[in-house]
Amino acid sequence: VLPNRVPVGHLSEQTRKLVFKEGKSDRRLYEIATLATLRDRLRSGDVWVEGSRAYRPIDEHLMPQPAFASLKDADDLGLGVQRDGAAYLAEIGQILDFHLKRLAYRACNSKLQGVRLVAGKLVVTPLSSDVPAEAEELNWELNSMYPLVEVPDLLTDVHDWTGFAGQFTHVRTSEPPRSIPAMLAGVLADATNLGPKRMATASKGITPHQISWMRIFHARPETYRAAQACITNAHALHP
Repeated sequence: VLPNRVPVGHLSEQTRKLVFKEGKSDRRLYEIATLATLRDRLRSGDVWVEGSRAYRPIDEHLMPQPAFASLKDADDLGLGVQRDGAAYLAEIGQILDFHLKRLAYRACNSKLQGVRLVAGKLVVTPLSSDVPAEAEELNWELNSMYPLVEVPDLLTDVHDWTGFAGQFTHVRTSEPPRSIPAMLAGVLADATNLGPKRMATASKGITPHQISWMRIFHARPETYRAAQACITNAHALHP
């Protein structure tokens, strides 16, 4: 059981609802969620580890201050632009003014391809399609041959063929998802940004809690990569 007061600022509102469900706290979920947040912060560089090569402070990725000052004094930074901000802006302003005047001259004298001035307004001629009419007709004909398939049903079929959803293992136990439909709904929610509630409304027999659980404890960058590799391997084995 967790103490009465624990830090929760690092947890999202969605995660808090899972950890503190029905007024009761779950210590294991709190620890897993905290470690998952720490992992994400380490990867983003918000948190670093002294002495670590992979998770060192962001300042250590930059040029040391003495070296920068020495190169700056020698005018050897190699930036390709002027060091003086006012001089740089003045130069860019002159270049921009030249190009704008040239554009205005060409527009007034009808020297811009596909662009003309009409009553003081710039009119752009619509681009014509590069696709032949025959190809468009064939496209419509082919589309009419395919049956309409719901995306959740398609994901289910792909899992039945490849077993890719089993690659979304639990962050602590490394076990596959207990509910494949909920896992697929979580993947679809990630892809469409619908969120657990809207995704559950569009699904049958799946609750927002199940989808949230799958997204928090099963859907991670490494499990997505494993699932993609599973599908790719299935492609390679296909005759």
